[in-house]
Amino acid sequence: MLGAVFILVGCGGAPPIANPDPRDPQERFNRKMFAVHQQIDRFAIRPLAKTYEIIPSSLRRTIRNFFYNVQSPVTFVNDVLQGEKARADTTLTRFLLNSTIGFGGIFDPATSLGHKYHREDFGQTLAVYGVPPLPYSFTPGIGPTPWRDFGGMLIDIAFNPVTYFGVGAVWTVSGLVIQAVDARANADTTLVQIEKTSIDFYASIRSLYYQNRESRIHNGKIDLDALPELDFEE
Repeated sequence: MLGAVFILVGCGGAPPIANPDPRDPQERFNRKMFAVHQQIDRFAIRPLAKTYEIIPSSLRRTIRNFFYNVQSPVTFVNDVLQGEKARADTTLTRFLLNSTIGFGGIFDPATSLGHKYHREDFGQTLAVYGVPPLPYSFTPGIGPTPWRDFGGMLIDIAFNPVTYFGVGAVWTVSGLVIQAVDARANADTTLVQIEKTSIDFYASIRSLYYQNRESRIHNGKIDLDALPELDFEE
């Protein structure tokens, strides 16, 4: 089915681009990949996410807590590389608390004790050191993947100690899939609303991605006036 979708999308004419974004020089190709992704989402990802929603919210939260805890070493390394001592201390404290009295991370006592969760990745670290996002790209099944952030994701996998366990590859892939399904389930209502109200769904997703990344790179402290605007219907 996926192969047929690629063929159909490749044969179709590319939609006109009224206002090209300089960050997206391969926009015509990326739009085709976005169309492929929408078909994958329609027939596979969203149905899986809707099925996942059947799981009680308390259990979904437990699953989320566990994977947040597993990713703590990656966040800690990136906190240190970014010179964020206070945030590194918070990450280490969370990991120690949740791994012990939190029974391996399935519970989150650290948040109750005032140590709030945050996440850092190597793409953010590269941004802190001045590396530009480079050309925007869109990968079916994954989503927005500018070269800097895609490369950072691969480095994060190398940072994660779980990668080197006996079943590291299977564990890593399984974790990524579960987290992706969880994120898709949580974002479903928002994505449906954006698709219904946006003039250009692709451009809206691209703008939202950059806004989210800028916010995370600056730890939530950004100049909103410097961000691109979204095109929504009035």
